[in-house]
Amino acid sequence: MANIQILLTTYNGEKYLPTQLDSILAQSNSDWHLVISDDGSSDRSAAIAEQLRREHPEKVTLAHSGRRFGNAKAHFMWLLENYGDAPYVMFCDQDDRWHSDKIEKTLAAMRAAEGGHAAPVLVYGDLQVVDEELRCIAPSFMVSSCLDGKKAGLRRLLTQNTVTGCTMMVNRPLVRLACACGYDERMLMHDWWLALLAAAAGKLVYLDLPLIDYRQHGDNSVGAKDARSLGYIRQRLFHADLAQDLRNTCLQAEALLQRAEPLLSAESAAIIREYAENAHRGWLARRVSYLRGGYLKSGAPRIVGQMLWG
Repeated sequence: MANIQILLTTYNGEKYLPTQLDSILAQSNSDWHLVISDDGSSDRSAAIAEQLRREHPEKVTLAHSGRRFGNAKAHFMWLLENYGDAPYVMFCDQDDRWHSDKIEKTLAAMRAAEGGHAAPVLVYGDLQVVDEELRCIAPSFMVSSCLDGKKAGLRRLLTQNTVTGCTMMVNRPLVRLACACGYDERMLMHDWWLALLAAAAGKLVYLDLPLIDYRQHGDNSVGAKDARSLGYIRQRLFHADLAQDLRNTCLQAEALLQRAEPLLSAESAAIIREYAENAHRGWLARRVSYLRGGYLKSGAPRIVGQMLWG
């Protein structure tokens, strides 16, 4: 078995998929196995994956769920539960391009963080934002998004995700923990859920350098946003949907507590419980909890929006 399992989901990605696959084949660390799962594409995505499997049968497996997921979080969590059996697991989107040393550098950071111990660990990094033709838009996703991976503790993660799934590696203890908790519809994204588990029960490690070219195009399901732009600041301050967004983070915390509490320290469980209860508190009590508990987003516009709409 390879040391690293790479989980790749596809859906109508034929335009960009070959570039991504080439970047995986070109990795400086070749101790990996790629599992590709297609979610019912109507284009040639599945055929491209099958061609790669025929060319590299020892390196590629095609997964067949027999179902349609319709979203990344359910698809990736199914892959993790059914194919995440290597010592380390990485997640891959169909439309990016990995830097050639992505696996090498992430694995080095992972082993340094583990230090020979069996705690759950998640390592993630920055991204270079590029356009459809792979021309650089922003050399750092974290800088352009006004995020700080070095300050991604449990309290901040409960209200805001800073972990981009296509940069992360998780170790076997974290996979076991995630699978023990199981899938929950209240999780907002698979990367956010895994980051919360790592922060609550082990280690979350930020590698402060870009690991991939993060391609932006019309079909991005999430995508990069310039948090320094006036349009973004206006949205953070005056978008009423933020109220529901923040409530959803409380419901995610509630789900995390219900599923993981017996596996967490008393301190981590208490931090999560305090935040989860904001789903049932009144206007003033929520804001007191945010401020006293340190459950604050990063950057002044986000914090002001949180206070206005939370």
